[in-house]
Amino acid sequence: MIDGPEIVNDSAANRLRSGCHSAKSLAHLWDHRVVVFLTVCVGSDPATESDLVVKWQQTLAFMQDRPYLQVPASIVTLVPTKLADRPFADRGVPDFRIAAEQRTLNAMAEEVRRLDDEATRIRWSFVPAVGSFSTLMTSIFVHAGLMHLLGNMAFLFATGPVVEDAFGRPLFAALYFVGGIAATVGYAMRHSDSVIPMMGASGAIAAVMGAYLVRFLGSRIEFIWIPIIFLPRLHMRFFIPAFVVLPLWLLAQFAAVPFEGESGGVAVTAHITGFLYGVVFALTVKFTKALMTKQPQPAIADALRREVDLAFEAKDDHALDAAATRLLGRLIDEKRDDAARNLIQDLAGAGIEKVLPLFLSRAAVYAEKRGDRRVAVGLYRKLSVLDPSGPRSLSSLMKLGSLLKSEGDISGAREALLRARAHRACTPECIRKIDAALGQVDAGTGDLAEETPWT
Repeated sequence: MIDGPEIVNDSAANRLRSGCHSAKSLAHLWDHRVVVFLTVCVGSDPATESDLVVKWQQTLAFMQDRPYLQVPASIVTLVPTKLADRPFADRGVPDFRIAAEQRTLNAMAEEVRRLDDEATRIRWSFVPAVGSFSTLMTSIFVHAGLMHLLGNMAFLFATGPVVEDAFGRPLFAALYFVGGIAATVGYAMRHSDSVIPMMGASGAIAAVMGAYLVRFLGSRIEFIWIPIIFLPRLHMRFFIPAFVVLPLWLLAQFAAVPFEGESGGVAVTAHITGFLYGVVFALTVKFTKALMTKQPQPAIADALRREVDLAFEAKDDHALDAAATRLLGRLIDEKRDDAARNLIQDLAGAGIEKVLPLFLSRAAVYAEKRGDRRVAVGLYRKLSVLDPSGPRSLSSLMKLGSLLKSEGDISGAREALLRARAHRACTPECIRKIDAALGQVDAGTGDLAEETPWT
C-alpha cells in the first residue's frame, strides 16, 4: 500500500522556534484520527490487504487481455471505468473458450470481492483506478500503522499551530484539507491505473510545510537527534534555517520520483504536489493581504472587532486570542494608534486575567517599539505570569529582564532572567545567553542582548 511519507525521522523530532504550540482545532484533528485509526486498523489483517491488492491486479490484467469477457457484477465498482466501458471484441475466440474463461474470471472476481469485504481499511483509502470523491477525504485520516500515524501527528503538531495562528482557522482548514486532496489527485494523475490504496496525511502536512516556508522563511528549526532511541538523554540539538531544510526536503522528494513504483511505498508525488500547493496558497494569501492593506479598510477592522466581541462573550480564550491579535495587527497597519491602545487596555488592562499569549506578546512588542516601556514591562510580566509554561513565556521573561535592567531595576531583572533560565523550553544555548546576561546584571554594565532564543 502507498503510505504517506514520514516527514519526521524516527530518530529526530522537530520543534519550531516560533508560534503557539497548542491549538484546539488540531487537538480535534488528533482525536478524529485516533478514532478512525482504531476503527479501521484494530483487527485489520495486513496479509488480507496485500492478498487483495495482488489478486485485484491479476483480475484486472486477466480482463485487460480478454476484451471479449463480461465484467462480473460482483466487482463492477472495483473495475476502472475505461476498462469496464471498453468495446466488446470477439477476435474469433471459440465459444467454449469464452465460457471457460468467463467462469475463471467470475471465480477470481468472487475472491476479490470476499477479500475486499474483509479489508475494511482499504474501503476508506483512495485507490487511483477506481477512487471516489468521498475517499479523497477519508484517506487523509487513514494510516498504515501506529508509527505512520504518530510520525505524521508529530510533524502536524510541530508545524500546524504556527501556521494556523498565522492564517486563522478557516484558511488553515482550507490549506490542510484541500492540500490533502490536491496531493492525492497529483499522485493519482501519475498512477491513474494503480489499484494500490493511498492512505495517510502526509500530503496535507506537506501543504502546511509549504505554507510555513513562505510565511516563516527566516525562522530556524531546532532538531533533536537521538541516535539510540532507548537512551533519549544521549541526544544532540542543532538549528537549521527553514529556507534550507524545507527546500532540501523537497529536492529529496523530487530525487525519489523515479523510484516511485507500482509496488507500494512512499507516494512522493503526493508530497511534492501538497508542498507546492501550500507554497501557492501562502503566496496567494500574502499578496491578497498586501493588496487589501494598501489603503485603510475600516470595514475589515470592524468585522474583526465583532469577532473579538463574540469570542469574548463566548469565553473562548483561544478564539479571542487569535481574533484580537489579528485586530491589533490591522489597527497597527492602519496606524490607528489610539484604537490599538484602547484594545490593549480592554483586553490586557488592570484586573483582566485572560490568558492571551499571542495578543499579549504582540501588544508588548508594539508598546516597546512605541517607546512606552512601562506598558511593555507590564505586558511582558502579565504574559509570563498568566502563561508561565507557554512557548512565549521564555522570550517574554528575557525581554522583561532587558527592560527592567535598562530602567535600573536590577533585582527585578535578575528575577526575570532566573525564571527564564528555569523555563522548560530553555535550551543549553539559551542558558549560556542568560548566564551572560546575569553576569551583566550583577556587574551593572552593558545592555542585555536584544536577541532572544525563542522569538
